[in-house]
Formats: sequence, C-alpha cells, structure tokens
Amino acid sequence: MPIKTAKNIVWRYNSTGVSEPRKRGPRTCIFEKRIIARFVLDFLSNPAHSNSTLNEIQTEIFRHKQELQISDSVPSISWIEDLLKSKLFHSKPITLKYASIEPKIRNADDVIEQRFQYVSWLQSLSIEQAQTLIFLDEHGYNLFTIKHRARSIQGERASIIAPTVKGTNVTVTLAVSPVFGKLTIQILPYATTAQTFNIFLTNLYDVWSKCEKVPEHLKVLSPIILIDNLRAHQIDKSNELKYQHRYLPKYSPFLNLAEPCNRAHKQEIRKYQREHLVEIIPYLESVHWGQKNYTRCELLRKIGHIVWQNIPDKSIHNFWHHIIGQYFPMCLKKEFIHQ
Repeated sequence: MPIKTAKNIVWRYNSTGVSEPRKRGPRTCIFEKRIIARFVLDFLSNPAHSNSTLNEIQTEIFRHKQELQISDSVPSISWIEDLLKSKLFHSKPITLKYASIEPKIRNADDVIEQRFQYVSWLQSLSIEQAQTLIFLDEHGYNLFTIKHRARSIQGERASIIAPTVKGTNVTVTLAVSPVFGKLTIQILPYATTAQTFNIFLTNLYDVWSKCEKVPEHLKVLSPIILIDNLRAHQIDKSNELKYQHRYLPKYSPFLNLAEPCNRAHKQEIRKYQREHLVEIIPYLESVHWGQKNYTRCELLRKIGHIVWQNIPDKSIHNFWHHIIGQYFPMCLKKEFIHQ
C-alpha cells in the first residue's frame, strides 16, 4: 500500500472514526430522473403551461419538491435541459417549436354539440341528398403569394423577388362537391359582399344545372350548400328558392371541404408564379395606384382561373375521405379537436 494512502486512512479515522476507504467511481445521481420526467411531462401537457421556460419549469419542480422526493436542492437549468433532450418521454425528447394559436372557445361545450348535430345530420341524408352537397368558401391572394423559404449557401442570405407595392387582394369564392369535384370559382378585385355572394350563387345554379358530371335526376333536386358564418353569407329570396343551405359549426374549418381546396389553389398559384416569372416580373415593379393596379388585378384573375383547372377532382375526393375518416368519428364521440 502506498504511504500516501496509509496516511489518508489514518487521517480519516482520526477525523471521522471511519477506517474503510471511500468507494471510487462516478457521482451518484441525487434526483430520480423518471419521477421528475413524469412530473414535467404532466406539467407541459397542459396547454396553459406548454410555453413555459426552463426557469418556470425549475420553479414548478421546487414547489413540488416533497412529492418528487427532493430534499436538498432542485435540479439546475442545464440538468432540466438535458432531461428534456433525453428519451424518457415515450422515447422521444421534448423540443421547442412554433405553436399554433388555439381559441379557447374552439372546444366549448356548445361548439362540440354543434359538431355532433352537424355530423349526425350529414349521416342521416339519403344517397341522393348526399350527392347534392356543395361546399363554399373564400380566400384571397396577391403577388405576395409566394413561398417565404428559399435555398442558398450556408452563411449567405436567401432572397426572393417580390413586388415593391403590395396592391389589393383579389378574392376567390369557390364551390366544390364531394362527389363531382370542382364546380366553379369567382375572382373579384375586392372583398366578398352579400351582393357578390348572391351573384355567385346564381351563377353556381346555372353551372350545376348544365354540368355534364351531374346526372339528370339530381338536377331536379335542390342542391344543399354548406357555408360558414361569414357576415356576407346572406342568401336572398331568389336563391332561397333554388337551394337548401346549412351553416357549418363555429370554429370548425376542418369540416369544410372547401378549406383544403383553398390551400391547393394557393399552392398552384405559387407554382405558376415560379414557373412564369418572366411574365410576372413587369408587374413586380413599383407602380402607382390606379390603372396599372387594375392591370395587376387582371393578371391575378388570369392566374387564378388557369391554375383552378390544375386541381384534379381526385384530390378533392381524397380531401373529403380524410375529413370523414379523421374528424367525423371525433365529432360523434364529442372529443376535443386541436388544430
């Protein structure tokens, strides 16, 4: 035995009365990781606490240290950060990401009941009535409707050509059928009003009665239009005689077939603008309001009508099957829907 080791044993015996040598090895963990991980997961699972900082998590652990079997000190910030990066949370780490803002009323009791009644009503329709369903919705776009991500060499800026003057939006009102796909669109250089909405309904009825995809025995029936609670969606007397209508449940855009069609239409617009940049560049220059702005709106209307034809009816059918398969069972079970 080395002389230094023997001196240390004698010194320890004289100081503490312990003659056994101290065990060597790594420092033992003074915190129960799994207990704390379970507590942190329950804490962050609450939407009210999901945006908590590391300091706030540490404070919450300190408040419940007796439950977590912590006697002396609480874990440090770096220890909590390493814990979140570990695979104790169902084999997946907890990461920080952009959060979607969810209105509190989205899953209120009356809204959940409205979804239940709406889906129950849809399932009670006959086969002929279900084939006459038409979904309507609006969206807007302009020359800023481009992708905001671009590729570049690491360390260098990525840039995209954009108009100097944004200009006014054009508003698209579209109508789609779960069975027959695309029906018609209306593109105007201003927002939707009750008057323009009823003009669209009048044109839609003509399209429906002349559409080759719609069988003749269905044209005799009154189409059922499904619309959201937009203030402009006021049906006048002449159109009330042509249609049956029902409003979608509040805070439930995922039940509207026209919503994914809006996204598909915008994707096609972005694709067209990338592929036809030479045609669009003259309209990206700084222009004054007035006549030149009108020509820009005409370009946008032209693009909107062209790319509308690029959306296949099969995609609309797939959107509808997704809504039926994912959201209808949740509405019938009166579950919370987060989006």
